[in-house]
Amino acid sequence: MEVLSALSVRVTPPSLVVDAGAAAHFTCVISGSPVNQVTWLKDGSILRPGARVRMPDRRGRVLKIEGVGVGDMGVYQCRAEGHHDSALGTSVLTLGDTLPVLKYRFIEQTLQPGPSVSLKCIASGSPTPSVTWTLDGFPVKHSDR
Repeated sequence: MEVLSALSVRVTPPSLVVDAGAAAHFTCVISGSPVNQVTWLKDGSILRPGARVRMPDRRGRVLKIEGVGVGDMGVYQCRAEGHHDSALGTSVLTLGDTLPVLKYRFIEQTLQPGPSVSLKCIASGSPTPSVTWTLDGFPVKHSDR
């Protein structure tokens, strides 16, 4: 005789902030029976194991994402399916600190003395990176020029 009980699913942690390059771990906590299948989803689409995405336990109740980046942010769901019902648990992954990246850098140019020159540099990251200008390895002093 098989005992049936309603399925319920909870993903721990319910929200997670991970710095860029670090690993994210989620656990699917299931109560009720029977559990025939466990499926992980990201933003509503089935998540397949790969080089960075693993489900290391044989029952599929643990999700590990290595080297988290911007594309990994989103809603992660664990779906448990039984004979007559299914249940869904949810967690949100947010990206914390990210390494600075130069989004725009000026091209190297050779100029004659006299005319003014304007150089542009754009960097992104979290926390917001600071930009320091140097000339021949020495800091450029701020002036009216």
